[in-house]
Amino acid sequence: MSDSRSDKTAPRVRWRSEEWLFRVLLFCYPKNFRQQYGAGMQELFSTRLGRAHQQGRFKARLGFWVETLRDIGKTALPERLEQWGLKRVKAPSARPASLEPAISPGSRGPHLESVIQDIKHSIRILARSPGFASIAIVIVALGIGANTAIFSVVDSLLFRPLPWENPKELVWIYQDSDDGNPSSNSYPAYRDMAEFTDVFSGVMAMINARTARYYTDAGEAQQVTVSYVTSGYMSVLGLSPSRGRWLEQLHDVPGGQPVAVVSFRSWQKLFGGDQDILGRPVRLNGATVTIIGVGPEGYTGVLPGIDNDFWLSISSAGPVGGDFYWNTLERRQDHWFLAIARLVPGVSSEQAQAAMNTLAQRLATDYPDLNEGRDITVYPASRVRQHPDGDTYLYAGGAMLMAVVGMVLLIACGNLANLLLARASTRGREVAIRLAVGATRGRLVRHLLTESVILSTAGGVVGLLFAHAGGRLLVAKQPPLPLSVTIEVNLDLRVLSFALCLSVLTGVVFGLAPALKASRPDLVPSLKDSNEAFNVGKRTSQRRRWLGMRNILVVIQVAASIVLLVAAGLMIRSLKNAQSVNLGYSADGIAVLQVDVREAGYEGEAGRQIFAELRRRVGGLPGVESVGMTTRLPTSASGGSSTLEVEDYQQVTGTGEVEVIYGFIDPELLAAFQVPVVYGRNFTDTDIDGTERVALINETFALRYFGTPDAVGRRYRHQGYPDSWVRVVGVVQDFKVRSPDEPPTPMFFRPLAQYSGVSRAYVVARTAGDPSETVAMMRRELRSIDNDVPVHQAGTMSAHISQALALPRAAAGMLGVFGGLALLLASLGLYAVVAFVVSRRSAEMGIRIALGASGRRVFGMVVWEIMAVVGIGVTIGLALSLLATPLMKSVLFNIAPSDPLTLVAVASLLGLVTLVAAWLPARRAARVDPMSAMRAE
Repeated sequence: MSDSRSDKTAPRVRWRSEEWLFRVLLFCYPKNFRQQYGAGMQELFSTRLGRAHQQGRFKARLGFWVETLRDIGKTALPERLEQWGLKRVKAPSARPASLEPAISPGSRGPHLESVIQDIKHSIRILARSPGFASIAIVIVALGIGANTAIFSVVDSLLFRPLPWENPKELVWIYQDSDDGNPSSNSYPAYRDMAEFTDVFSGVMAMINARTARYYTDAGEAQQVTVSYVTSGYMSVLGLSPSRGRWLEQLHDVPGGQPVAVVSFRSWQKLFGGDQDILGRPVRLNGATVTIIGVGPEGYTGVLPGIDNDFWLSISSAGPVGGDFYWNTLERRQDHWFLAIARLVPGVSSEQAQAAMNTLAQRLATDYPDLNEGRDITVYPASRVRQHPDGDTYLYAGGAMLMAVVGMVLLIACGNLANLLLARASTRGREVAIRLAVGATRGRLVRHLLTESVILSTAGGVVGLLFAHAGGRLLVAKQPPLPLSVTIEVNLDLRVLSFALCLSVLTGVVFGLAPALKASRPDLVPSLKDSNEAFNVGKRTSQRRRWLGMRNILVVIQVAASIVLLVAAGLMIRSLKNAQSVNLGYSADGIAVLQVDVREAGYEGEAGRQIFAELRRRVGGLPGVESVGMTTRLPTSASGGSSTLEVEDYQQVTGTGEVEVIYGFIDPELLAAFQVPVVYGRNFTDTDIDGTERVALINETFALRYFGTPDAVGRRYRHQGYPDSWVRVVGVVQDFKVRSPDEPPTPMFFRPLAQYSGVSRAYVVARTAGDPSETVAMMRRELRSIDNDVPVHQAGTMSAHISQALALPRAAAGMLGVFGGLALLLASLGLYAVVAFVVSRRSAEMGIRIALGASGRRVFGMVVWEIMAVVGIGVTIGLALSLLATPLMKSVLFNIAPSDPLTLVAVASLLGLVTLVAAWLPARRAARVDPMSAMRAE
């Protein structure tokens, strides 16, 4: 007897944790159910659990738990619905049907046939109200279309996996910049990394995404994007060319044959899919390069959104990009290369990081001037989309975009819920008949939810069309950027799945409340008259409950609209401030022409003569007051920077050096831009002909690194060149270096005549007349000198500044579009609510007028009621804006996130829209005929 008892209790001791889990799962059932049947269910569970364990197979135990969880999921919900009054209570029995299914297979729930029947019936009902259905579908389509289009962009840039083989084995490697943050690598450091063969099975390096000029057979020039890559590029990533072959090690050194692999997309776009592409010579920047392969189909580069047209060998870098690219291969102070490595199987990223720590220590010892304090950091490929530092802003921007379109969808869904509430108020008789003939409230709710899901799904389908059209517009209107950035709005399986899930979720979430309300009418009055359930007896309390829900939806729509409009208003005002900011130079009346003499075959002294002749001819054009030349325009994001050691300056962190933007200029450039020299002097012929290295610096450079505004006579030198001291001969007034909204930025200038390698430069002319006409004359003069010299940029300085503001303008435009869409949807929602209230209270209005109330008073009462609701929404929206807009602080220029003028303007705009939306319904209420209204009542 004792042995038998011990056999029964053994499973309870051995599997106590599983029994405890089952007791926790029983809380899915209502309390009264657990009290009545819980003990028996636990006992039966323990018995069956013991049998599953006696079989000794993991598969049997797993199957037992899967069956148990499935049964609990099927039976607990009906019990809860019955508790909440959503399911008809069945006749009592000694043992409920839900007990056995909790521990064994049981009821299958609603049959598929009944679901199909609900769908068919809902479609027939909606077809009888095409106006209502069309409006609801369009409203939902606007919200879902906006969300789908933006999700497609965000997904392609941030989440879509890249087609790399075994991406878990790939890591990015970054040497620190001079200020201690992850940056690019020197080419010698890449070679050092490749020596760690016990950690990396392969390492590749690349100078990614540089612009070049591709010349067609007809001699026309097109801008393309190229990357200079090592031969290990494809093997490290686990890719293969779709045609031809990839680069070999013999192409990794200067002097080898210049070769290229064209991307599959560019093969189709530039060469029309020419089957004889292999071995074809092409001209890039005036150099001839041979195509030896076509890249993988669908792959354009390692950074999402930045498409490469050509991958060029290192041996092509000199002919295409200039000798600087070849010279940098031996310079540890030049950090131009990104590096990706594939780990040896079994090696973790932590072990790779330890190996790179060892390398960083060795480089700091061997090259202290260049690498002391400079770490090397390893990042798993899954953690990097563009760059470790920039990804934070990229994800923040993606989250902001999704939040913006999410608010638009919220407003659209609020309108949908209000439409469903209005429709439900007219279906009292239908609902009452269904309940009277035996339909359960749960079945009725399911039927009404089916209607809302059908509407939202249809809206999702139309929204996909809107997303496709909006995506094409977004791609066509993308801001001008120096690189070929591809914004993808592809309706692939991921995007379609997102749209489907969003549509169904919208229908369920925002159709549930109207369905619950509609499924609980007063049966007897409803059977007498279709409207009596909502007007007789408990009319006042019933109406106030329904209007309460409507008011909540209106408040949500208004609050969301306020947040979007405030964000759009702040961006628009910030853009206006950036456009009117003092640039530090005069941009009016300036014509600009950028040319590259090297692409026409001119080198060294021959190239300088072309520039000198062009400059002389431009100076003689009508209306031209002054002419200068530079390698970098003010307020330009493109251009080089150099790492400097500033005399007597030591920064707190990093390597001790500083990276500063530079430009080569001639003495006349400052006069052309009307930039004064505040200390010292400008460049002179003596500086050009002399051997001493001299420079001009701006005020920010002088204050930040020399600690004084008058830094004339102070010195700096370039990193890695101990004897390259440069003396400051003048300090020029600050001007905007990269963008109109940037903070003061250090910059230095060197004489253009001392730069022997100049091949591409800007000719800048200040004119007394229309600068665009001067641009045309400058082009003609260049053609008369040599028609083969290509023009890379031609236009006015005002147009150049406008392009510098392209991204802020695009952001302001996008917020403005979505803010306008939100305002439109909110105004439609306000109109619908006021119109519904007026229609439901027409009898009340008639009685008021019959008792002596003036039409003006009735008009004011209707408007006041909706204005009070909108006032609550505006207050909440302004409060949310004050919480949310500080996140925009980094992208705002000369304006506070809590700018009172913007807040007041947006609140006033919503008030005006409310008045307009309420005008017609309120006017109709004020003109109600008392006798007709009471007769209808």
